[in-house]
Amino acid sequence: MNDIAVLIPYYNDPEGISRTVRSIQEEISIDIIIVDDGSSLLPNWDEIAQYASHHTIKTISLEKNEGIEHALNAGLKYIISKGYMFTARLDAGDIVVQHRFIKQRDYLMQHPIVCLVGTWGRLVDCSGKALGIRKYPTEHKDIERYMYFFSGFMHPSVMFRTLAVEQVGMYPTQYKYCEDYAFFFKFIKYFKTANLPEVLMEYEINPRGISQSKYRIGQFNSIRVIMHNFRWRFVHLFCLSLARRIICLILGAKIATWIALRLGGKNNSDIIS
Repeated sequence: MNDIAVLIPYYNDPEGISRTVRSIQEEISIDIIIVDDGSSLLPNWDEIAQYASHHTIKTISLEKNEGIEHALNAGLKYIISKGYMFTARLDAGDIVVQHRFIKQRDYLMQHPIVCLVGTWGRLVDCSGKALGIRKYPTEHKDIERYMYFFSGFMHPSVMFRTLAVEQVGMYPTQYKYCEDYAFFFKFIKYFKTANLPEVLMEYEINPRGISQSKYRIGQFNSIRVIMHNFRWRFVHLFCLSLARRIICLILGAKIATWIALRLGGKNNSDIIS
């Protein structure tokens, strides 16, 4: 068995999952865990397996569509049961820059105090046009502060030590459209984290995919996450963050999303909060 499991939730995106698996060109062997969240539109899994080259693909199917947080937890449970050392995230449609997983694994091996590491990413629109480079803080102390405004990590770029999940727990299911935000807050509470200052991901941004209802639910849940993670030493950031979210609610989904894309965002918590 390999020491890296790449966790990919899947829902009705055959073209996206095909593009993503084909982009994984690591020299080392990795295991790709794809969790189908009750899709009605499935890819040809045999064809997908051929794209994987020397990597191994394991598919897990949920009986009905339960949401990404449940799909992620189903995959995590499998990964934990098999004893993988590292868990990496990826979304269908994302493109992986070669050597991403090797670089993240090596970083974690060389920095035993760090339990989660993300990367920078390149944003593209639906036509493939480059929108710019999305950068994140690289040091843990800066990530802690940044978390009160945006997620400190590009969700599908992270790799973490699987054993750390025993301490932080699974993806929270009570924060719809903010499960990544809440999950990362738990990581920075218990462990040191980092981001590699290197573009190792390319992903598509589609602002039209964000509905007003999802936006409002996400706003509400992001406030709940912030409240749950209140710390006195960050009280000024806490107040500014709440004010920003109130302003975003007033502006509405379209304007707030436009601003978020200019300031940065790929995660649920970035775009809708």
